[in-house]
Amino acid sequence: MTNNGLVQNGFSSEGLDPEVIDALEKEVRETAVMICAEQPDIPEPHSMTDLDSFSFVETLLELENKLERKLMEHLDEFKGKTFRDLAVAIARVQEAQDAAGGKTAEAGSGNS
Repeated sequence: MTNNGLVQNGFSSEGLDPEVIDALEKEVRETAVMICAEQPDIPEPHSMTDLDSFSFVETLLELENKLERKLMEHLDEFKGKTFRDLAVAIARVQEAQDAAGGKTAEAGSGNS
C-alpha cells in the first residue's frame, strides 16, 4: 500500500472507525482548500503534497482550533501524502489523547 510510511510512524488505520476517518478526511480537505484560497497565487490542493510548509502549518493550526485538539507536536513525524493519511494520523492522535485523558464515563457511549 501507499501508506507504508504511516504504518512505520504508528499511523495505520487498522482498528479505526472508517466513518470517523471519512469525516476527518473531509474536514482536512475543506480546511486545506480554505487555507490555500486565502493565499494569493496558491492553487487548490488535491493532496497534502500540494501544500507548501506554510500552508501545511496553517492547516494544522486551523484543524487544532476546529477539533479542539493539540496536533502539531504529535505530527512532527508525519510523512503522509493524502488528506486521508492526515485524517488517519489525527485519529491516532485523538485516540492517544483520549486514552491518556482516562475516559471512563463516556467509554462505550459511541458518541463522538
